[in-house]
Amino acid sequence: MERRSEPGKLKTVFKKAGAAAAIAGTILGGAALAGAGTADAFPGQAGLVRCESGGNPHAVNNTPAGQRAGRPAGLFQIVTRTWLANGGGQFAPTADRAAPWQQQIVADRIYARQGARPWECKAGPGPGQFNFFGR
Repeated sequence: MERRSEPGKLKTVFKKAGAAAAIAGTILGGAALAGAGTADAFPGQAGLVRCESGGNPHAVNNTPAGQRAGRPAGLFQIVTRTWLANGGGQFAPTADRAAPWQQQIVADRIYARQGARPWECKAGPGPGQFNFFGR
């Protein structure tokens, strides 16, 4: 006699386990980012985030200077044009409306292409690294 397992049941168990693992990973990953501000994906990033937004993922620079610059928003104070040009539109229309982990992904893309040049605050240990004059 030939023995067969029921593929439907086994397949369902694996699908449920995979979905649960993906959800848990997303929740835990998001919690880690939210708790620490962000993961330090590029050198000195934690200091850059503290300087740019104080660690607030919903921060928006609505000052006249901020509006002229393109509405810097989110943890990394990414202007809307740069946000969209680096794939942020797949997550939200502006950085402040995206989850911290989504902001992290876009900031990593920007850093990979341009280094820390787009940010007024420079990568480093904290707000003391702020560079007012671009030096």
